[in-house]
Amino acid sequence: GSSVGGGGGTKRTKKSHRSHRSHRHKQEDPDRSSTKRDWEMYLNRHDASFSGSVKSTSSTTGNMLAPIPKDVHRVFECVRGSEPLPREKLVSSVVRELMMARRDGGEDGGSVLERDLGSVVVAILSKHDNGGSSSDGGIGKSTLAGLVCVRGDVRSRYTQGVAWLNMRRQPDASLNFEQYSKTLSDICHQIGIQPHHLKLSPFVRTPCEDEAVANVRMRLHMKEARIAMGKLLSSSRFRKKARSSRKTSLLIVLDDVADESDIEWFRFHRRGDGEKVLNDVLVTSRLGQISTATPITVPALSEQEGMN
Repeated sequence: GSSVGGGGGTKRTKKSHRSHRSHRHKQEDPDRSSTKRDWEMYLNRHDASFSGSVKSTSSTTGNMLAPIPKDVHRVFECVRGSEPLPREKLVSSVVRELMMARRDGGEDGGSVLERDLGSVVVAILSKHDNGGSSSDGGIGKSTLAGLVCVRGDVRSRYTQGVAWLNMRRQPDASLNFEQYSKTLSDICHQIGIQPHHLKLSPFVRTPCEDEAVANVRMRLHMKEARIAMGKLLSSSRFRKKARSSRKTSLLIVLDDVADESDIEWFRFHRRGDGEKVLNDVLVTSRLGQISTATPITVPALSEQEGMN
């Protein structure tokens, strides 16, 4: 009996030594520990739920929250181990642009109303010090977009949903009908409606068809698909899900856009071209500028952030 007791005592002693060494190691790296606390506090403060639930959840105020896109989970899985410090000022700048309202009524100070166009496009871009047309990745643009998407105020603003699309393609490859139809189906899945309601017809090239003619026909098919998506988003089947009084309650995130012209394909109109746009768009891109978007520039990583 004493032998067992003695062994237990030895184990407890070794365990206490290991605990002491672990505690001492943590004390030797206060910056890293502080960064981890800041990261976890940020996620908790902005109602970030990582349960992967498809259904919307309720916030503490009773408002419905759009679910967090699954791709945001994947982005955070890549970075949470390195414990990056959230750039809250940049996050707030993006959110402010997305939430921006327009004062209508002229100089007499009329009431604040939704923008006449009903849609905003915000682009998270890299700072270009070399004057080039594109920059390197890995400085936190996707992470910044993800931090925007987990915020409770953003998820309660976009009650119809937040859809995240990875736009990365081969260099010099243009968006084609097959890719576009897949992304539309992906949007439908993410916001909880069935893609078959789009009723898209396939694009089929005829034998010996000229390449230029085929491209024109394909673009027409893509325009028809965009119109169909707009009609679906404005239909009673989908609009009844919105509990917001704002006209745009759907956010589409286009991650890693390489061609500015892609953005317009994801601005869906109520009844086709010329009508008000039904959704807002958040873009991340390595492009130096995007003329159709309000830019938010991400500075290069600091030495400490790079090491982390």
